[in-house]
Amino acid sequence: MQKLFLFLWSLLLLLGGAVPARAQAGGEQTATARLAWGTYAELALPNGTSRKVPTFKGAYHGPGELVGTLTLRVPGTVAAGSLRDAVYEAFPAADAALLSSATLPAAPAVRLRFGTETRQPYSYALVQPVRRNSQTGQAERLVSFTYAYQTGANASAQQRGARTLARTHLQNSVLRQGDWFKIGVPSSGMYKLDRAALSSLGVPVASIDPRRIQVYGNATGVLPQANAAPRPDDLVENNMLFVGDNNATFDTNEYFLFYAPGPHVWAIDSTNKVPTGFHHVNNIYADTAYYFVTVGAANGRRVPTAAAPAGNPSGAPITTFTDRRFYEHDLTNLLHSGRHWLGERFAPGTSQDFGFSSDGQPALTDLVAGSPARLRVAVAAAALRSSVFQASLNGVAVPGALPITEISTRSFTTVANTYTGNLTTTLTSTAEPRVTLNFTSNDLSATTAGYLDYLELLVQRQLRLSASALEFRSLALRGAGSVGTYVVDNASGAQVWEVTNPRRPQAQTLTNGSFVAYTDSVRE
Repeated sequence: MQKLFLFLWSLLLLLGGAVPARAQAGGEQTATARLAWGTYAELALPNGTSRKVPTFKGAYHGPGELVGTLTLRVPGTVAAGSLRDAVYEAFPAADAALLSSATLPAAPAVRLRFGTETRQPYSYALVQPVRRNSQTGQAERLVSFTYAYQTGANASAQQRGARTLARTHLQNSVLRQGDWFKIGVPSSGMYKLDRAALSSLGVPVASIDPRRIQVYGNATGVLPQANAAPRPDDLVENNMLFVGDNNATFDTNEYFLFYAPGPHVWAIDSTNKVPTGFHHVNNIYADTAYYFVTVGAANGRRVPTAAAPAGNPSGAPITTFTDRRFYEHDLTNLLHSGRHWLGERFAPGTSQDFGFSSDGQPALTDLVAGSPARLRVAVAAAALRSSVFQASLNGVAVPGALPITEISTRSFTTVANTYTGNLTTTLTSTAEPRVTLNFTSNDLSATTAGYLDYLELLVQRQLRLSASALEFRSLALRGAGSVGTYVVDNASGAQVWEVTNPRRPQAQTLTNGSFVAYTDSVRE
């Protein structure tokens, strides 16, 4: 997507009449632009109507922007720049009437964006070429100007980092040889591969050595949006557990187990912006995560037993854990563009009820009554007056409202405003949590609407194996190098894996329902 935008900017630059940059004395460079006004753009407004506004050739209008943007593309990383030799002319009276002149700035603002093309740094100066003359009060349009700028040594460390970031890539993918069989998983959990399952995929189970079966997958959820964000360069082999006699034949009673994160994952918040410490990462592109099975030339990776931690356990045994759930359904995109989707729609004065045991999430059982429950609610509203959401948990109002301001009707309109609130309440019972949201607004017109974006819920549960599998983690951290004892109820015959690194799970030694592990960081 970024490459597409860079190409589009380059095309708009040519259409806008920019002259290539040239160097000046003292390291300063310049680029000249001439704008061809006289055309009009038909823009969609949040209320469903459209509006004709004056514009220029090659302009880009963002959502709700009545004034178009000119993009000036220059080589290098710009450290500082300014507009010079600017020539303005007044809008014709009919065109000025189409704009909200009172909201126009006193001078065009210049915003900078940075990118890379064919491994070379480029800068993009974004200019909205209009102003309101401070002396006459007239709306004026920019006809021509020179952009003077400096690049190189004065660039910020962040900009230089974007330019000099070193990347190494594998010469060949693991997919270059062998036969590969694709598996889709809808949610995070343990998955079983037996002879019948592998045969249904097309694996020749009658003739293979099960010791050489391998499973690959990156277990990352959605790929990060930023190109510079770390991610595996190729498919990574994952650890598996083989249950069988470990000879060269794959018998009907033998099988593999492996842990697989699904398309939607959780991340630990390292910015301290999320009081709960976690935030979910919703995959807006897919509802299935994929893993790949192959028969390799060497034996596959298997789940090892974790080394015993150094030191003795301290503190009280850990018998509860923090469970986390989310609810997010991507149902509507108000802009018909971009990545921000919203869910259920509310009319003023209505309520809706939401649970957390769907979309592959198991039932919330063994709750600790009297413990805190943390609720993170993201909502939106499209209303010309202020609105508010109120949450309740199992029929009990959660302290704190979720207010949303009215949308603007000025030049830079929005389709909706958003609000994210972090609420805390107390679990009054062990009943499975359900959240009710009530939407009210001071704008009762037919077009007014509220929307749920997502819910996140963190609650305390007893560390008890009440189903076939249980994912858990403890936030009872006790300092560097500390060790704690976990006590799991109803765990006879069970296994515990640490999946902090989901591609490299390790088996914990479970003795009489308890095991010891480091408590110096969040482990799962």
